[in-house]
Amino acid sequence: MTIYNWLSDNWIEIFGAVTGIVYVFLEIRQNIWLWPVGIVTSAVYILVFFASKFYADMSLQVYYLVISVVGWYWWVRGSGRRAKGAGHRAQGAGRRKEWEDGRGGERE
Repeated sequence: MTIYNWLSDNWIEIFGAVTGIVYVFLEIRQNIWLWPVGIVTSAVYILVFFASKFYADMSLQVYYLVISVVGWYWWVRGSGRRAKGAGHRAQGAGRRKEWEDGRGGERE
């Protein structure tokens, strides 16, 4: 079996894996496009798992698809309230200089 044959036989799984990687990247960047990409990823894996007769895994992807739709709705709609510290990215434990001095980010 050549690489070309393997790629042509498994193109949908490769597409699902690539969209999953894109999803993680968008999630890290906190980009709204993570929701539609997550929906596509889940839909692809529903097809893959159905074809493979992995029905439990398929049902888990159905759950992920539904939660992605709900999450996208909540993200767009918003609750009107923000949690304390919402909208800020996590900061490191300390500054570089503190680490270099051996204090390891301890605050005084």
